[in-house]
Amino acid sequence: MRHLMLPLILAVASTAVVPASAGKPTGGTLNPQIAYTYSSSNGTRELRVANEDGSAWRALASSKSPLVSELGPDGFVYFWNAGKFNRVPATGG
Repeated sequence: MRHLMLPLILAVASTAVVPASAGKPTGGTLNPQIAYTYSSSNGTRELRVANEDGSAWRALASSKSPLVSELGPDGFVYFWNAGKFNRVPATGG
């Protein structure tokens, strides 16, 4: 399983992580192979998973604070946000 390594950024903020609802996924995947952070022009960051080629992405969470993620071998995405460690199922939920 491959994943995208992101630089470690620790940020302390009062912004909470919320489930992502903005944007329309291009399909969705039942077996995501990468986790990454997408930054929009309005400053919102989305934690996304996708196939290795970037297709069929799905947003799992969004925040105004930086999101630093890692796709685990157990089917969960682990991520830091606003000084807190979180985990969500890679398939959403």
